[in-house]
Amino acid sequence: MRFVNALLLFAAVASCSTKEFQAEKAVCAAEWIEKIPPMYQQIAVQRTRATEVPTGNVTCQTQGSGNTGSANCIQEMKTEYIPYTAIETVDIRKSVRDQRISMCTVSACNRNYGNSECKPAG
Repeated sequence: MRFVNALLLFAAVASCSTKEFQAEKAVCAAEWIEKIPPMYQQIAVQRTRATEVPTGNVTCQTQGSGNTGSANCIQEMKTEYIPYTAIETVDIRKSVRDQRISMCTVSACNRNYGNSECKPAG
């Protein structure tokens, strides 16, 4: 539960962070990228792509009169979503590292500024 609260706090703080907060976050990121370096792995992920397919309906408009008329026909289309599998390379340690950076940043802000947002007094 404490972990979830830290994540929620970090999300709220990151949306309106100060330059001091960004500086503390950069220090923490440098520290934790060394402690938990990226480990890349290829994984299969499900994706969906949209494609236009004919509905089977055609709308035609005729122009002209008598023997000189012409028809302009348009095939009606609809969007279908087709699932497919893609291979992506991901850092499998990223979420753990990001959590540590978040906790480190909030802790540093509390220690150095007395608040989790790194807002200077005054």
